[in-house]
Amino acid sequence: MTPLQAFKDLQKHQTAWSIYAASRKIFPSRFNTLITVIAFFASGLFAELVVGDAGHVLQAARELVRLVFGGAISLLGFFITGFALIAAFSDKHLLISMALKEHTKYGISYFKYNYFVFLRVFLTTLAIGAFALGLIIGLGPGTGLGSRMGGENSRTVLSAASLSLAMVFTFQVVLLLVAKTFVINVYVSVVTAMQATLIERLKSRPGGNPTAKN
Repeated sequence: MTPLQAFKDLQKHQTAWSIYAASRKIFPSRFNTLITVIAFFASGLFAELVVGDAGHVLQAARELVRLVFGGAISLLGFFITGFALIAAFSDKHLLISMALKEHTKYGISYFKYNYFVFLRVFLTTLAIGAFALGLIIGLGPGTGLGSRMGGENSRTVLSAASLSLAMVFTFQVVLLLVAKTFVINVYVSVVTAMQATLIERLKSRPGGNPTAKN
């Protein structure tokens, strides 16, 4: 990729939605996907088959969704601070090199690949916080599902409560997974910067060869 192509490429995505849409080509790891699916079905089946009481399931969902909302807000502050520090102290020459090199698997620059992961973690956490706020209102008491229960324990009400609990529990699991992804991506960024610095030092040696084995 030429410098002019990289310059134009960096101008393509300037909004949160365009960044998220472009980052969708970066697939989540199989581990994250598997854990998310298992968490959803396991928590839903546990609520419906083991607990079996709509009132207890709904109460558990209400308590957990408040934890999810609080956790999302806390993580947003952590992610914003961490991203700001990384962006401020990253080597600009290294970032330019990353912008010029295309990722062979995803067809985007290494700069976008690395920073899209940071931004998608932030946007995912923001979306979970918004959904959690909606569920707090929807689960009541006195609103949404909470107002319609009326002490009922029918199969329909139990299924609705179990689905709500499964969604909330899955949100909590996803928050833990995105936190893990953020920390790992920070580590990868630091390692990349260190490798670039080591290569430059090896090149500066007389007859230095960065790929040579000692």
